[in-house]
Amino acid sequence: MELFWGLVKIDKDLLSSYPFFAFSFLVILVLALFITTLGKPVLKFLVSFKQAYLSVPRVRRKDDWVADCRDRKGWIQKGDAMVLELDGKYLKELTFVVEPEGHPNNWRGGFIVGNPTFSPISIVDSQNAITSHVGEPPVFDEAIPVWVYDEVHERNHPYSAIVKSSGERSATFLVRINEDNYLTIEVQNQVVYAKRIDSSMRKKVYLLAWGDESDCKVKFSGITYYI
Repeated sequence: MELFWGLVKIDKDLLSSYPFFAFSFLVILVLALFITTLGKPVLKFLVSFKQAYLSVPRVRRKDDWVADCRDRKGWIQKGDAMVLELDGKYLKELTFVVEPEGHPNNWRGGFIVGNPTFSPISIVDSQNAITSHVGEPPVFDEAIPVWVYDEVHERNHPYSAIVKSSGERSATFLVRINEDNYLTIEVQNQVVYAKRIDSSMRKKVYLLAWGDESDCKVKFSGITYYI
């Protein structure tokens, strides 16, 4: 005589002769029923969990860095740059403090973000990147000028804004890009630039410093970014 469970046929005498086999069979059957009834919801939960995990911004931090702005091959000005590795992901947020080392008469410091084709040695690449910076002259007093270059504001014709200053020779940047690729740039907790950008413009980022006329050193500290 045969025992028929669902689509599985098994000899009744075999089950009674080998209790361990019978127990194993029951465990397998219960697991099969569990997977059949709950498998899809569990799988859906695991997929959702994975997507949520991947969407959580991952924080990266860099040690303080001093840019050594001097003549370099290929650079159009005396400059220096440090790449922030994104590991193939999109930049979501960046914050840092920039200030001159010593008392240079002329210095510039900020960041450049864009698609994979730009190079920091150009400093400004309006078609492939956005560059934003502060610097002296004019000397920081009660206000700090901020400049931004994009596809509309090209070399020598930047967008500019003024933020309040306490008289220190430093500026704090906060850059955010949300899921809709909306970019905002804050300096000293004041929004100076906001614009929707193409997602490809989030794939590469450098801290950037240069001098218009002479060698200089520019310090970057509190470097933190999210991808």
